[in-house]
Amino acid sequence: MFAVSLMAIMALVGAALALGMDSRAASNLQNAADSAALAGATAFIATTSPRVQDRLAEAETTALATAQANSEYFLTKSAVSAVSEDAYGQHKRSRSDWPSSRSIQPPA
Repeated sequence: MFAVSLMAIMALVGAALALGMDSRAASNLQNAADSAALAGATAFIATTSPRVQDRLAEAETTALATAQANSEYFLTKSAVSAVSEDAYGQHKRSRSDWPSSRSIQPPA
């Protein structure tokens, strides 16, 4: 009876540890994604070029660097979408999947 109870307690302890580690990992990745999104949006707005492609390229570069700096984990492919409006009120939608041809390296 004692052996069965001990195995059940060990299983519950293991499950609690795994859940705690998963929660920590999810929190870390969410914080990295939030900071990358804010950095990319700031770069998109702060870029002086009127071309959407230039703004997106700067946003992608900044978001990628921020995500890599703030994450303890290996990052995979992501996507960036944006809508801009010119002086005449015309909207332009842009979507960029990145990295397009390069792979993301884990932070050093």
